[in-house]
Amino acid sequence: MSDAIVLHAEPRNVHGRHLGPLRRSAMTPAVLYGNGHDPVSLQVDTKAFLKVAQAAGTTKTIEMHIAGDDTPRGVRIQALQQHVTRLHPLHIDFIVA
Repeated sequence: MSDAIVLHAEPRNVHGRHLGPLRRSAMTPAVLYGNGHDPVSLQVDTKAFLKVAQAAGTTKTIEMHIAGDDTPRGVRIQALQQHVTRLHPLHIDFIVA
């Protein structure tokens, strides 16, 4: 697909109250779940995600490439938590399409 919307993600091993440094390094924590699979904790580049979110919204399928996984996954944005005043993303939920 030449017009596919692509997003690259990396596995995340930082959880809970330790996400501040991750966010300050221009990464946004995310989780991928659905379709009978266990939830996977991820991190995505914030600027890249904002471009993808603008193009895909919540209805279009995104081709997600996870580092260390050979097969790209079709996902959709399920939920987006944003900072109240700055409106930058705090956490993203992706669901397998």
